[in-house]
Amino acid sequence: MHATPLVEREPFPVAAAGGDAVVLEMAYRDPPTALTRATRARGLVGIDGWQVLSVEVCEQFRLMTGRSMPDTLPLPSVCFGLAEQATGHGLTASGGPARTHRVGREAP
Repeated sequence: MHATPLVEREPFPVAAAGGDAVVLEMAYRDPPTALTRATRARGLVGIDGWQVLSVEVCEQFRLMTGRSMPDTLPLPSVCFGLAEQATGHGLTASGGPARTHRVGREAP
């Protein structure tokens, strides 16, 4: 598992990992990090930060709404704020949920 900000080079030599190793990286980058590229080039199972984020987003959606996240809502529209995709799903241009009121603690 890799959870440091080091993304330009492999934080450990993937070539030394066993053939049945699974590499989980918490960083999500586009293009993929050096670790993710090396892992996939070697044919190992590599779980990148985008895949981790996708699972987290879906679980948070379920916890907050009591429903599964719609398959028609692509994760990039949530993460990148693509206005043309977000608008069709009731999201703001910033990719967050459209809000009509403030959420969270407010000053008295």
